[in-house]
Amino acid sequence: TTVVRPGFVYGGQGGFVANLFYSEPLVIQGRRDMRWSWVHVDDLGEGYVAIARAPRVVVDKQLYNLAAPNDNPTYEELRTAMAKAQGRKETIEYKEADKDVPTRWNTDS
Repeated sequence: TTVVRPGFVYGGQGGFVANLFYSEPLVIQGRRDMRWSWVHVDDLGEGYVAIARAPRVVVDKQLYNLAAPNDNPTYEELRTAMAKAQGRKETIEYKEADKDVPTRWNTDS
């Protein structure tokens, strides 16, 4: 068994990141201090291919984190930087998250 844990995926046809660019007003939903480790969809694809092509003896019983390894922006930092880069000046609106997203899972079972 090989485990692959991707970071927060961006790129391609939009999705979450496209919403960061185009939503009105600028909304920060949930914990604005949360840091995300990002990975571009093309880089993630290359990682999956490299793992699939590797000899089984190399990848078996391994865990791969496919994500940015270093200092990552908070959600608020990312969102406001994107708005600034676009020259947007609207007020930031903060909202509670609909529900909490777990950050840790019990893998003992």
